[in-house]
Amino acid sequence: MGWTYTCENIGRDRRAWLDCHYTRGSTNRKWTVLKSALVGTTYYAAVRLEEPGQATIVFGLVVLTDAKRKASDNYTFGWKDMDETMGPYQCEAPAAILDLLTPTTNKNALRWRTDCRRNLLNASRRRKGRSAKPKPGVRIRFLEPLAFSDGLSLEEFVVTVVKRKSRNLTVYRSVKTGGLYRIERIDRLAYEVVQQDTKTGGGVDPLAA
Repeated sequence: MGWTYTCENIGRDRRAWLDCHYTRGSTNRKWTVLKSALVGTTYYAAVRLEEPGQATIVFGLVVLTDAKRKASDNYTFGWKDMDETMGPYQCEAPAAILDLLTPTTNKNALRWRTDCRRNLLNASRRRKGRSAKPKPGVRIRFLEPLAFSDGLSLEEFVVTVVKRKSRNLTVYRSVKTGGLYRIERIDRLAYEVVQQDTKTGGGVDPLAA
């Protein structure tokens, strides 16, 4: 859908106006905004859809907004909406919204949710002043499994240091297989810290030295 403009006076709270706009229904369908947020000029919402005879779902909604102080035709507020299945480029939905969404198998929606989680994790690391790379001894889980050249797709690892030619090298030991892997540009991947591994203690892994 393209941009739509209105001359209606929405006031200063465009989020409240959009909450009302997207909470509507008929005898066949009912949409309810459960939670929303305005990040910059982009509106994000978790919307519940109810249809007779169908399972109730909660999906992610993304709305671009544009407000003008003056317009010759008085159409001062515009919006462009899309749901998560349309592959929106805006991926900064807060966790409180993502947590309300019901499971889906739609690839575009899954990718959007993962991108949002990745951005949240990166923002959290920046706020806490932590390095983008996890420290040795930390157990991490990627939000999406990583595919490797041996044909395996793995998601959980312990950050490990091995000695190679008189220097220490950071690698990642698979929790599932015990194999060691190199993961390039890990700071650009979405992962969460599961726990501090007490076996390695952050030192050189004797099994891999």
